[in-house]
Amino acid sequence: MALPPQFFAGVGEAMKDLLLANVCSAVADVDINIFGIDIHPFAFLQTWGTNLRNDANTAIQNSVTIASGINGGNSDPTKVANTVGGIQTNIAANSAAISALQTQQTQQQTGGASVTVTWSDTVIGNIGPGWTLGGESTAPWAQGNGVAGIQPDNHYGSGRRHAINTTVMLTDDHQVTMVAGTSGSDQAMTSLLVRCAADLSSFVYLNVFHNHAYLGYGSWNGSTYVFHDWADVALGGLAVGTTLTLRAEGQNYIATISGSTLLSHTDSTIPTQATVGSSNRRVGMISGQYVDLFGSAYTGWDIKSFAAADVSSPPVVGTGWSIYQSTSSQNLPGSGWTTVGSSAFDTVRQKANVTVTTLGTGVITIQKTGWYSVAFAATVITGQVTAAAGLYYQPAGAGSASIVRQGARVDGGGGGDNTANYTVATSNVLYLSAGDQIFPAVYTGIGSGKTTGTGSAGASYTTYFEGALLNSA
Repeated sequence: MALPPQFFAGVGEAMKDLLLANVCSAVADVDINIFGIDIHPFAFLQTWGTNLRNDANTAIQNSVTIASGINGGNSDPTKVANTVGGIQTNIAANSAAISALQTQQTQQQTGGASVTVTWSDTVIGNIGPGWTLGGESTAPWAQGNGVAGIQPDNHYGSGRRHAINTTVMLTDDHQVTMVAGTSGSDQAMTSLLVRCAADLSSFVYLNVFHNHAYLGYGSWNGSTYVFHDWADVALGGLAVGTTLTLRAEGQNYIATISGSTLLSHTDSTIPTQATVGSSNRRVGMISGQYVDLFGSAYTGWDIKSFAAADVSSPPVVGTGWSIYQSTSSQNLPGSGWTTVGSSAFDTVRQKANVTVTTLGTGVITIQKTGWYSVAFAATVITGQVTAAAGLYYQPAGAGSASIVRQGARVDGGGGGDNTANYTVATSNVLYLSAGDQIFPAVYTGIGSGKTTGTGSAGASYTTYFEGALLNSA
């Protein structure tokens, strides 16, 4: 395990002082003979070198003493590194747990949208479902050891990558909170993003390097990021476990670090510099890599956890949801009973006091226990076979889902091109408990088929999933 730089920085400086002290001593001993007289023109450096050596030795001894105390009397550097690394890991994990709890409380208070993501398994090339990835570089996102970030590799050169979460906030007022899993570098940043357009053509950012932070608004044109800084501040160093939050509320933007205000700005221009509205309610992050002339790769700090939530209540009364497919065609993943596919639903029409856990497949997580009216309908294009709509149900804490309701099956037929359009639907009353998940299911006899949506922004949509709380427990 690499020695933690936060702990051994002092020792590193002391070693530099020792080296400089040795150089001073060597130069002080230089003897120049002029007309038979020995002269030591740099003798004054001897005293300076002696003082440097004494101070350095004291610093090293103090570090060893502290290290020994941390590690139960053992000053072995590797064991000390493991101990300090464990402390840092615990701090980051605790900060992530607190962030998740605070996000949950915020969501319950406002009834808005929320998302919380942590990472565990090692995967190169992605950071799990629920993200849209892109950016200047082709350097892969990766997850492992409980963090996510850019995988350092100088072959990809300098550049930045973004990850936009597929969960859509329900109001313009929302926040993102991220916990630092590593300390990052002075050369590369990791960013918190709020009020993002789906294509990232506009967003508000908090760009955080190890030693500096910047608050502003920006854009992405498909090949280049543009950043406009409103404010910036120097950091004394970003520590592992630090909690960073970027909050957008009205015209005000506030960045905090471990609960204390870091930067703030009021966007009072007319029109505002940052784009605000229903098309700018995505949240996300950016991670960067910088490769210097010697080929060394520096990346932004790795992310221990990501959480986002609305901070004001959506203009909806009650408990329920309405999501739909706006695209003209989405492939089903297979035959028999399947989900609607990973990206069928793409628009949240309304939502209150439930969580849209995975928008693409329509996974809804229940927050309030009670009786719900749940309806799912889809227009399916497939071969001349039987088709039907149903519902998957996954109880809280369960590892898998099963079909809990099935609608009437529609028999195939007609169509000279051996295809047919089916409207399949099911409407049921279900008792659902907090933490349960419910999502649509589609049955086709053979062939995968497709679902179709609407092209008119929600009017007359043909593939939709809706539910409402009838009576709470």
